[in-house]
Amino acid sequence: MEIIIIGLLAFAGYRFFRHTSRTGKEAVRAYVYLETLKKGLPPEDANVMTEVLLSDVGKDLAINAMNMAKLEYATVHRGKQLPMIGYAYRQGMQTTMPFWYQKMALAAPETLGIEVAYGRISTITTDEDPQADEDMRKDERYVDFYETYANEVHRISGKSVSDPRVTDLMEHEPLHRAHTDGIDPLLLAAKYCHDHKIIEKFADYESYYAAFAQELRRFSANASEHAGWLARAHPNLIDSNFKQDIHPRLTALSFHHLVTEQHSA
Repeated sequence: MEIIIIGLLAFAGYRFFRHTSRTGKEAVRAYVYLETLKKGLPPEDANVMTEVLLSDVGKDLAINAMNMAKLEYATVHRGKQLPMIGYAYRQGMQTTMPFWYQKMALAAPETLGIEVAYGRISTITTDEDPQADEDMRKDERYVDFYETYANEVHRISGKSVSDPRVTDLMEHEPLHRAHTDGIDPLLLAAKYCHDHKIIEKFADYESYYAAFAQELRRFSANASEHAGWLARAHPNLIDSNFKQDIHPRLTALSFHHLVTEQHSA
C-alpha cells in the first residue's frame, strides 16, 4: 500500500467537489436562459424555453446544451458558475433552488466574462488586442486539457459515448489550477476516478501488468530506462494494487516516485 500513497501525495491539492447534479443543472439552466434572452425573448418565454429544452437530459438537444454550457463556463467564465447563476436570477430566471443557495448566487460579484457575454460590453470586439488573443489561445489549451481529462474519466467509467459525461457539470476552478500547474490530465483523470471509486476492471494480473508497463513509459526518458525500471518493479507490489483495483496509471506514478526517491537518497 505504501507505493500508492507516495504517488497520491502529488495530487493532494487537486481534490474535487463531489458532483451534485442539482447545482450542476442550475448552471446549465442559467446558460440556456441567458442565451435565450440574448436572442430577444422576454423572461417569461425564456423560462418556458429553458424548461422545455432541459426537460429530458437524455435528448440530443439537452446534451448539446450541456456541452455548450460546459464550453462557455470553461472558456469565458474561468469555471465560475455562481456569478453566472446569480446574474441569471437578476435577469428573471425562475428557480426551485433553496433560499440560501439563491442568496449565495445573488451575492456573487458580476464578472468581466458575464459583462462581455451578456452585459454592457457584449458588443465590444478585441480583434486587435494581443493580450486578448493570448488569453483565447490559453483558453483553447485549457479546453484541450479538459476534453482529454473528461473523456478519460468517461472511458474509465465504462459509459457509452452517448451518455452525458459525469465531469461536464463540475466546477472548473480546480481543473484550471491543475492545468496552470502543468498536471497531466490523464493522471488527474485516474486520480479523480480513484477518489470516486470509479474502477477500470482488468481481467487478470497479466493484463493489469501490461497496462502498468505501458503507463510507466510516460515517466521514463528512453527505452533503456523503462526496461530498467520494469526489472526493478516487484510483482508482489503490483499484484497488491491490482487486487485493490488501483488504476495502473497511479501504480506507475507511485513507482516512479519511489524510484526517484531511492535514486536521490
